Amino acid sequence: MKPENPGMAQQAVNKAAELIFSTQIEGANNLEVEVNAHPDRITSGAVDSIWLSAEEVALSPNLQVEKLDIQMVKIAIDPLRAVFGNVQLTQPSEGKTRIVLNQENLAYALNSQKVRDRLQAQDFVLSDRTETIELIRVECQIKSISTIKVNTEVLLQSTGEKQFLSFEYTFSFDRELSEITIVALEDGEASDLGFFRQVQGFISTQIYELLNLRHFELEGVSVCVCRLDVRDGALELQAQIDIQKIPSKS
Repeated sequence: MKPENPGMAQQAVNKAAELIFSTQIEGANNLEVEVNAHPDRITSGAVDSIWLSAEEVALSPNLQVEKLDIQMVKIAIDPLRAVFGNVQLTQPSEGKTRIVLNQENLAYALNSQKVRDRLQAQDFVLSDRTETIELIRVECQIKSISTIKVNTEVLLQSTGEKQFLSFEYTFSFDRELSEITIVALEDGEASDLGFFRQVQGFISTQIYELLNLRHFELEGVSVCVCRLDVRDGALELQAQIDIQKIPSKS
């Protein structure tokens, strides 16, 4: 059974587009959504493409990006169910996304409560004692030579002492692994090299997850980075998206 007119079917498609993208987008500026569907096919729930573009996008309380473009192709839904809010794909869909992440976005993610909680949950070894540390602030600089400089200030909770640590990482896209790899550069002149490397490794892991779009992982949706372009102050990620089912909004 299907809606008898394109208007009702268009309403269903718009609902599907809203649900697909609202699972990740919590807020955005200049948000545009465009649905491309032939009137003869839309009544059966067949959509040629759904395109979304937005700026200053909040993907979660812990992640913001400068620019987001998403295009899904060959979408097929049950239009009658969608009219009543039960949006289901009748076949898998695929698409691509382009994300521009600037250095302020990167610093925002590394300063997020999620990262702070992860840091405090770990034990660090400093001068032969176990230490818990608290993140005070993080600043980032993205350079066109594919490096990221990260300045951090942390608080040693047992003593109240503050320490300033500076790290530099190089990153590149590995075609064989289909992921962005992160490599820490020289250790500098740290007073406690073991502690320095522990925090360095922690920050490296957070950047790795961020650049490989681990925050996009949803049930029924897979994302695979396929290209990386870098300029001073920002980087652009391109990725393939496969959707087996429309994720539910938590």
